[in-house]
Amino acid sequence: MKGSLEARRVIQERKKRYTIIIIADRGRARIFLRRYKRLVEFKDLIADHRAAHEAGTSKPGRVQERAAMARHAIEPRTDPDQKQEKDFAVQVAHTLKETTESYDTKEIILIAPPEFLGFLRKELAEDIYGKVKREISKDLTKSSLKELESYLDV
Repeated sequence: MKGSLEARRVIQERKKRYTIIIIADRGRARIFLRRYKRLVEFKDLIADHRAAHEAGTSKPGRVQERAAMARHAIEPRTDPDQKQEKDFAVQVAHTLKETTESYDTKEIILIAPPEFLGFLRKELAEDIYGKVKREISKDLTKSSLKELESYLDV
């Protein structure tokens, strides 16, 4: 009798579904799990932003004109800061995928400033993005747990 009770408890635990909440900006991402109106911080990711001279060149490249001796600066194809933001969005998307594989996910809520939210949307796999039920274009990464609970109506 005791064994069957324990087996039922294990089965019920597996059936519990979570809401995953991602609160991110260009430098930090906080991942929360919510079940039964209880919000728990699961992971805190910090971006590895490097100075401009480490991420790329601090000076643009140069080109020499064919007809004259003049030299001109060339604009880089991508802004080094923007590239770092996109790389961090890839890292956040990968962590979200791992989290949804580990926990039975009912829905996902994304909260980020508009530009970073756009980067994050592009990096999410289709099956993960299909679980996104709410997107909020706001920077709440520095908010306390109590503020987040009141904002999310937990």
